[in-house]
Amino acid sequence: MWPRRVLTIAWIMLNTACINVESYSVGAPSGTCFTRYPKHKTAAQTSAPPYDIQVSPNQYKPGDIITVTVVSKDGATFKGLQMAAFRATGNDEEILGQFIEFPEDKIKSFTCVGSYKNNMITHKNEKPAWNVTVKWRAPETNVGDILFKTSLVQVYDLFWVDLKSDLLALNHSNIVESSYKAIKATQLISEINFSECGETKGCLLYPATCSGTDCVAAVTFHYDTDTDNYQFELMSSNQQDYVSLGFSDDNLMGKDEVVICISKNGNLNIQHGWNPSYHYERKLTRFLSQAEIRASDDRLQCRFMLPRFSSVVTVNQEADVLEYFNQTFDHSERWYLQIAWGKVIPASDVISKHEESPAVSYQKIDLKENEIFAGSSYGYLVQAHAALMIVAWIFLTGIVTVISRHYRDWMPRTRWLGTKVWFQIHRALAIGVVSLTVIAFTCVFSQFGLEIRKSSVPHSYVGLTVLTLVILQLIFGMLRPGPDDKVRVYFNWGHQILGQIIHLLAAVTMFLGFNMKQTVYNVKSFGTTVLCVWLVGQLAWHIIFEIIKCKGKRQESSSVNGEVEKDKKDKTSKSLTLVLTLYALFLLIVTIAAMSAVFIY
Repeated sequence: MWPRRVLTIAWIMLNTACINVESYSVGAPSGTCFTRYPKHKTAAQTSAPPYDIQVSPNQYKPGDIITVTVVSKDGATFKGLQMAAFRATGNDEEILGQFIEFPEDKIKSFTCVGSYKNNMITHKNEKPAWNVTVKWRAPETNVGDILFKTSLVQVYDLFWVDLKSDLLALNHSNIVESSYKAIKATQLISEINFSECGETKGCLLYPATCSGTDCVAAVTFHYDTDTDNYQFELMSSNQQDYVSLGFSDDNLMGKDEVVICISKNGNLNIQHGWNPSYHYERKLTRFLSQAEIRASDDRLQCRFMLPRFSSVVTVNQEADVLEYFNQTFDHSERWYLQIAWGKVIPASDVISKHEESPAVSYQKIDLKENEIFAGSSYGYLVQAHAALMIVAWIFLTGIVTVISRHYRDWMPRTRWLGTKVWFQIHRALAIGVVSLTVIAFTCVFSQFGLEIRKSSVPHSYVGLTVLTLVILQLIFGMLRPGPDDKVRVYFNWGHQILGQIIHLLAAVTMFLGFNMKQTVYNVKSFGTTVLCVWLVGQLAWHIIFEIIKCKGKRQESSSVNGEVEKDKKDKTSKSLTLVLTLYALFLLIVTIAAMSAVFIY
């Protein structure tokens, strides 16, 4: 098995925390305990909601039963709901109490990390409701003032989040504090010093050709022997809202620890979570410390500490009693490091799906090593796919086309295996094009499976069309009629036209490949530029070849008895060889440039 895997999604694939259509008609999933934000491709409303959330009584003592009612102000209904209770001050991550009674035709409960089961409720269907009344039991200890936070969905693209309702403590003495403090990020004072990479700290720099502030993304790490803690520094460029660091054991998305730094409109936020499968779930921040974030000069930077051991806690929703699963991460072990970046949903701290593929280290990294490491946004199989296609459709196909159109009379007195030189080259390179294309498809299917990914459309469909047509072109070529057959002329025209169509579709496919959503901006920009240079160069070279062809015909028509003199023939052949060499050199340079966009990033 290959050691590198593309995260498509993402991680790719973070596919961690998607902003795609992720609505839940049967209620919010249990992974939304710390977000409570409908991902409906639009921002939450900031206007006053057409609903009241009434708490009765509005004061409590430990163990009290509290009635909470959501009621319409002006007849407006709601379809979706999510509600839980939190501390009004201090640790605002801790979810309190227990919902003990609710209308089961509309509402269901689930359990988030806390001291009781059923500490959060949500809708179970899309039936519109004017009001809902639930009963909630307060904790058995005095936790101080409480806030009920409610998210309400009127229709798909019209919703409100974190509507707050107060529940005051009767007694403000003997308040039991939370067992930990939720970490809050502060403004980063000093910028990341990349000059220490390889000396006092280890670094993963992306792309491999960068040295620090000129990187698209980077992470530094330093082990403190006195505290057994690890300090991390993250950076992303291109005006991103968040940058995240993932710790992966197998480089495949799933069961990876994630730390996310967010800076949006001056609001700083740091999150700790994990990817249980193909999505990101936000968890408690209790293991993070000394968190600093800074956004300036189009760069987002952050710094934070993690202990040797950290963990994420999940709840067994099926258990009759409160049952936790604890996933522990040991940072003294070797990890693949993953850096992702992207935008947040407007007016929130909820991350959107990152569109660009994350950068992933080439190998597992010992976080105690002060070395410089490199990574890529593309796995070896994807890089092989791109490289083979570029060689096949820029370099080989260019020569195949020119040889068959302009070099039929090249080296007329030379035979290779009993046939003309141009034909042997044309046939060999054509077989090479088909072979490389088939191998390239094998690589990408080995990476992602046979299912077409939505993010690869239309690149994948046009590419499959090219594959089908080029195989047919090869078969037709093998079945070509003899030189004296009356249909030979029609075959020649059809063969040439189909070849041009395939070459054009291949060019379109390459443009689409460099401009897929998940393609890193730098790859997209550089790759597209190289392809444009290639197209302009192709046009210029074809004009040159046509001029040479016309000149050769004039020489032939002016020759004695219709025969070209030997010295003119030899001179023309040498000229054609020189021009073909220069053309092949042009194609080689373009091929190397296009491949560099893939291999550097």
